[in-house]
Amino acid sequence: MRFAKILTMIGSVFLAMVGLIYFFQEQIIFHPTAVDEAQTARLEAADGVEEMIVQTPDGTLLHGWFVGNSKQDMILYYGGNAENVSDKAAEVNERWPERNVVLMNYRGYGASEGTPGEEELFSDALYVYDEVAENAEQITVMGRSLGTAVAAYVADNRDVDRAIFVTPFDRLASVGAAQFPFLPVDLLLRHPFDTKEHLQDVSAPMLMIVAGDDEVVPFERSRALYESQDTAEWIVIGEHGHNTIHTDPTYWDRIERFLETK
Repeated sequence: MRFAKILTMIGSVFLAMVGLIYFFQEQIIFHPTAVDEAQTARLEAADGVEEMIVQTPDGTLLHGWFVGNSKQDMILYYGGNAENVSDKAAEVNERWPERNVVLMNYRGYGASEGTPGEEELFSDALYVYDEVAENAEQITVMGRSLGTAVAAYVADNRDVDRAIFVTPFDRLASVGAAQFPFLPVDLLLRHPFDTKEHLQDVSAPMLMIVAGDDEVVPFERSRALYESQDTAEWIVIGEHGHNTIHTDPTYWDRIERFLETK
């Protein structure tokens, strides 16, 4: 009798966890950040920074920034699941004054309208590409964490010359399974963000930058993505975590060398 009660309790906890993952996965995956009015004001006043507003076909207004002075060679940047790209725009303007970078906030992030979801992020990314890349001679896509799947999707569906993946993963389901090994994450996930799948037919040169002490994306998940590609370079920046890797000078130097490669 006591054993049956224990089994019932375990089953109840399991079902509760399944329900939590399934019904609240948007809250688990996406962490939109609010507008930082002070940061926005600084960017609006900065030289070499242009505010961008793009209206998608369904009427949603996306907000972001163009950093640079030419739209011939462009980098399209896709942020992480809790990243307001306004912060990255300020950093790019300081460290890469000679580069041309488009950084758009996902739906629901920063000043962008709407609600985030995999389908919406993917379709918005293609629409922004089509809006800004018409006259570009070279396009590089650059994704960080969740944004690596978005960058991979763009590379799979549009022409890109290079791809940069920072703290990447192969499949979001695999990351989730590492955190919840007792749950059927694969079956529950409505937003798979399968980076590996989207890169199957991509032949553009790739750079993958991994944090040696990443506490969010398991090293094995980054390595699995790298090993699935024939055109990828790999660098591990040790003693940095998921959210501090960009503070290492090696991070910027290595990306710069990759961008200079013909």
